[in-house]
Amino acid sequence: MRNPILRCLLSILVLVFSQVACNLPGAGVEPTLTLLPPTLTPPPTPTPMPSATVTPTPTITPTPLPTFTPTPFPLLAQGEFLPESLQPITFGNAIQVHALAEWKQNTVTSLVWSPDGNRLAVGEAAEIEFYDIHTRQKVDTLVVDDGLVDFDLTPDWRYLASASNSGSEWTGYTGSVSFWRLSDKIRLYIFYLDQRGVSGLSIAPDGNPLVAGVTSPNYIDNNFIFWNTVTYEITRTMRTGGVLDLAFSPDGQAIASTPDRFAIRLWRMKDSQMLYELPTSFTGAVSSLAFSPDGATLATGHYDGVIRTWDVAKGELKQEFVIDGVIESLAFSSDGTLLASGQGYRGFAIHLWDLANGQMVQVLPGHTHAVDHLAFSPDGKLLVSGSYDGTLRLWGVRP
Repeated sequence: MRNPILRCLLSILVLVFSQVACNLPGAGVEPTLTLLPPTLTPPPTPTPMPSATVTPTPTITPTPLPTFTPTPFPLLAQGEFLPESLQPITFGNAIQVHALAEWKQNTVTSLVWSPDGNRLAVGEAAEIEFYDIHTRQKVDTLVVDDGLVDFDLTPDWRYLASASNSGSEWTGYTGSVSFWRLSDKIRLYIFYLDQRGVSGLSIAPDGNPLVAGVTSPNYIDNNFIFWNTVTYEITRTMRTGGVLDLAFSPDGQAIASTPDRFAIRLWRMKDSQMLYELPTSFTGAVSSLAFSPDGATLATGHYDGVIRTWDVAKGELKQEFVIDGVIESLAFSSDGTLLASGQGYRGFAIHLWDLANGQMVQVLPGHTHAVDHLAFSPDGKLLVSGSYDGTLRLWGVRP
């Protein structure tokens, strides 16, 4: 700058401004560097990978077992022949069993099939009627004493034993046991039981002996009485206590009985010894007994709706089946695979049970009162039922 005066003025101004700067707060202090945190750039939001679509595992619906809806065949009338070539009733076709025929019959006391299965003997109050099973036509009648309790036939169906009671619960009963020859309907022998009643009888599977269960208010007069079916002689008695029902085992070596409805007893024939007693309960009073065809199992029906099967050799419980009602009757199928039970109270059906697993496999309705008698034919093709409704029914599997 060439003007000395102006240069002097500028110098003075520089000095003044320098002094002012030195007097400012913080003048002379080393400046502190404040480092700001770096601004982080947020990472990019990841784009989620598409999740795999899981194919759901299909729920396996079990294929139901095939069911059988029987064609509602009309019941055959008396005189109308049964279908030919009926199949034996077994577990495999039990679901196909249905009613074939029905006919009127007064109160039934017992049912007995002929060995060939062609005839059926049916007990009433004072007579025993014989039917041709193919037509249900009555072919013969045997008049017996009034008050028929039970009857049985020898295996050859030539002779018949019957038991009857007269009197009442208040006056006391007098029982009788009779032997009959069927060819001419002649009574060959009669035995009276003074002030003792007969609760049941059975002929051994080989035809000899006959046993009758005898009941009395006097405890020591409750026993089995045995007769020789050829000579009609009493061969022995067994003191048993009360006997309300009895059944021979298929081999004839043992007898099952119910002494007072609250126990089952098994007796050995060869030495008259009681093998064991199986108690029930107050609500489980015994109403029926049946041996399996091989004799290895005893079935008992009870008033509380329970069916029990027992190992005969061991006296041990094997199975229990239960229905809502009363078990009035029992019968094993000829092949031993099924057990039929007749119901009373809260229903009047017949139930078929698979003995392999204790399952109910068929229900047979039709009766209108308790089913108190059941019996399979010897060839297993037919099941006959007797009821308080005054009818007999035949059940089977059509070809």
